[in-house]
Amino acid sequence: MNIGEGPPPYVRGTFQQTCGFCGCVFRVEVPGQIGHEEPKNYYCPECHKRFPVKASDSPTTTLISKRTDGLKKQYPNEPEVAPRLR
Repeated sequence: MNIGEGPPPYVRGTFQQTCGFCGCVFRVEVPGQIGHEEPKNYYCPECHKRFPVKASDSPTTTLISKRTDGLKKQYPNEPEVAPRLR
């Protein structure tokens, strides 16, 4: 599907990803609308590792296969910094 096709919310992209921290495989759907995209984050559904992307709304993730590292700990993400208001 191309940018701007389909009913709102428009889908900018859909892809499958393997988490480099825990090894789980998940699907990511990134909404996109030209002129309305900004930095967003999506998270690994197993270890909650944060990944950045440009999107018009929050991306969604769907678990395909569980983590392969045998652990239960979460990824130690750096705290998010809120933008400064002027």
